[in-house]
Amino acid sequence: MITITVTDAAVSRKLTALITDLDNPSALMADLSEVMLEDIRDHFDKEQGPDGPWEDLAASTIAGRTSRNKWPGKKLQVDGTLKNTIFPSSDADSAMVTAPAKHAAMQNFGSDGPVQVPQHRRLTTMAFGRKLKYPVWVTVKAHSVDPNIPGREFMYLSAAGRADIEATIPRHVKSVLSR
Repeated sequence: MITITVTDAAVSRKLTALITDLDNPSALMADLSEVMLEDIRDHFDKEQGPDGPWEDLAASTIAGRTSRNKWPGKKLQVDGTLKNTIFPSSDADSAMVTAPAKHAAMQNFGSDGPVQVPQHRRLTTMAFGRKLKYPVWVTVKAHSVDPNIPGREFMYLSAAGRADIEATIPRHVKSVLSR
C-alpha cells in the first residue's frame, strides 16, 4: 500500500473545499438545472422537438392569432407565457426544470380527445364582435372542447444540452478548486 501525505496548506484547503462541496452538491445541482433551462428555452427559439421541427399551426389558429395581431409569430409563443413560466429548481440530490403553466402538458404531449373546462369567470373586453367601453366580468358555463392539438415537445434535453451538462460538472469542480 502507498500512502501520500499532503502537507501543502493550499492544496489541503482546496481538497477540503472539494470534499465539502461534493458532500452537499446543491450548488452543482443549481448549475445543472440552469443549463437544462437554457436548453429547453432554446427549443422555443428553434421551434423544434427531438424528432425535428414542430408541426405547423392549424389554419384556424393562425386566423385567430392574426385577428389579435399576434401573427406572424413563433409557435407556442403568442405572448411568451409558456416559455417564460418554465423555471429551474434543485436540491442537494436533483436538478430539474418545471413547466407549471396550465397548458404546458397539452402543448408538449398534444391532445386528441375532449377536455373538460369547469365553470369560471373571465374578464372580457368584447361582446358580439364589438369592443366594450369597459371590461366586464362574465361567467362561462362548464363545457368541453376538443382541441385536437398535436404535441410539440419542448421538455427534453437535446444532444447539445447533454453535452453542456457534461461540461458543467468539471467546470464546477474547477471553480471549487480555484477558491
